[in-house]
Amino acid sequence: MEKNADIIMFAISEDMSTTANVMRLAADNLEYEDHVFVINSESLSTGIGLLVVEAAVMAKKGMEAKEIVDRIESLKPYVRASFVVDTLKYLHRGGRCSATSALVGSVFKIKPRIYVENGKMDAGKKYRGKIEKVILQYVHEMEQDLKTAKRDRVFITQTGCSTEVVKSVKDYLKNLNYFKEIIITNAGGVISSHCGPGTLGVLFIAGGTKFGPYDKQFDTNKNGIMEDDERAEEAAYIRHMVEQENIENSQEDDSDDEY
Repeated sequence: MEKNADIIMFAISEDMSTTANVMRLAADNLEYEDHVFVINSESLSTGIGLLVVEAAVMAKKGMEAKEIVDRIESLKPYVRASFVVDTLKYLHRGGRCSATSALVGSVFKIKPRIYVENGKMDAGKKYRGKIEKVILQYVHEMEQDLKTAKRDRVFITQTGCSTEVVKSVKDYLKNLNYFKEIIITNAGGVISSHCGPGTLGVLFIAGGTKFGPYDKQFDTNKNGIMEDDERAEEAAYIRHMVEQENIENSQEDDSDDEY
């Protein structure tokens, strides 16, 4: 590695782990803190992966570390990370649901949707039935959000699901004729240990009114592909919005100090 090279490090949500702080302490101990940028992803699994890939694309284009970090910070609220699980047993063992809920879930074959919001895992809609059917229902219910997402890529992340189930989800996403890339990955330790086998999630970066929806707003030639000049325009817009937010936050802090 080049001397004084900048390093961008992504950590699992600080509400779930102390990894980010460990990274900061390591940078301090090495007296390299001026060149290490630690990003609290406020996500997990391929929710982090989505941000890492975005950062890698920016770095390849020659963007400076600070500029990349600012843009990643603006993207973080738009990461959509959720999963459906086959059993509540592992959530109970991890302290994320009561023994009673786990027992009731087992009896009535309840399959909850686990999602990440503001850096924390929580339970959403509860499905019933066989996991193969539940997974497809879960994906179908996200169709509207998927069709307004950032087009570049979508992740299918799973642990212990059958090849047929994973293929059916991929085929469904492919038939939307929307995403440029569909990436299938195996879940890491956090998802696997907390959710157990038979877990599958579809993770993507959502569109929004503040920093998107990206392709619709900046795809000026309407070809569904973000060209380099269009990406540059998008990046400039997001930088402007981030700068405005920083100014507004600074003014609010000054106002608070006056009181």
